[in-house]
Amino acid sequence: MILAALSVCGLAAAQNPDTLHVKSVNDVMVITSENEQTVILKGTVLDQDFSYRSSVQITPESSVSVSENHFDLFNNEIIRKIGKRTEDRITKKFDIRPFEFRTMDYAGFGMAFAHNVADDVDFSSHLYSDLFMNMFTMELCPGCGPVSLTMGMDLGVRSFRTGDGMFSVQDRNVVFGPIPEGTDLKKSVLRAGQFSAPVLLHIYFDRDHRISVYGGAELNFNFAGHVKNKFHTDAGKTRKNVYGSFVEPWTWNYMAGIKFRSLSIFCRYSPCNFLKEGRGPSFQTCSFGILW
Repeated sequence: MILAALSVCGLAAAQNPDTLHVKSVNDVMVITSENEQTVILKGTVLDQDFSYRSSVQITPESSVSVSENHFDLFNNEIIRKIGKRTEDRITKKFDIRPFEFRTMDYAGFGMAFAHNVADDVDFSSHLYSDLFMNMFTMELCPGCGPVSLTMGMDLGVRSFRTGDGMFSVQDRNVVFGPIPEGTDLKKSVLRAGQFSAPVLLHIYFDRDHRISVYGGAELNFNFAGHVKNKFHTDAGKTRKNVYGSFVEPWTWNYMAGIKFRSLSIFCRYSPCNFLKEGRGPSFQTCSFGILW
């Protein structure tokens, strides 16, 4: 402001008779009205009684301006924009809310694996065997700092495909056995729907919350368990779905991941059996994939 005021008043080097060079001014006052701008300088280090006053008339035809790095002293819009950016940063820094509610926050695409499987059962993993979509998410204390807590509800489906063999349902139990002769098996899948309620702790590494790690647990309600077989026989193409209550209804997972902007990599592990005890081969599940 001092340099701008001095430039407006025409103060430069002292080589010319109409030029005044003033160093270390104690007080600079700029008074602006609709038609006039007045600059008042008072006191210097060498002369406490120094005083200087200059006025510039401002009219629609006036071309008087001060420019440094393309900054126009009389362009109030620039000042307002700078002030707004500063205000936005301050508001964002202190934008602390008790919670934030979001819907359809992400979708998950992953690959599910079976582990701790009996020796006589063969599973084959495939892409998109763990699919889910967020229904809603509530984030507690967003903006409080580098840590936040989220709770929500997801809807998805998880499936497990056989490698060398075939699932079937006998007496409401899931049975794994060899492929019958004369049958060209295309796929045999054990599948169930799933409602999940994840509770996750997020730790952020930047002010804009673009990079983070997260982890926690989720409670699952499993439903609509069924075996789906697709095969060809001499009689033609056949698809067969058999539903039953052989899926364990309540399970839980550990979940962890790394997030960058809107993309994250996740891993889920469940220590629970996918099927009810005694209703089929016992195995636990894990999966990994991406959230978008």
